Amino acid sequence: MTQLPRFKACAAHVAPVFLNAQATVEKACALIAEASDNGAQLIAFPESFVPGFPLWASVQAPIKNHEYFKRMTANSIEVPGPEVQSIGKAPGNTPLWCLSESASARRCR
Repeated sequence: MTQLPRFKACAAHVAPVFLNAQATVEKACALIAEASDNGAQLIAFPESFVPGFPLWASVQAPIKNHEYFKRMTANSIEVPGPEVQSIGKAPGNTPLWCLSESASARRCR
């Protein structure tokens, strides 16, 4: 039987600070630190955590949600970019991998 390495993972089932990239990144950094301090080696965040999932697109006519899309675009982040660098510098005691909505893992530190 093949023995696979064991590790501790964290599923961050949390809400973003909706359409506020900076505040959501700060929240992510705090969650990364907490997960790391508790021995996690992997943390997975929800889909579209920064800046938030565009749920309004399925409940309103497109003509009525233009302002939401403008706010989402203004709060979107680039990878790589300064927000991702902040996440990579999040404090903690354990080396940690972060999983993003694109299903690609990146080493945080």
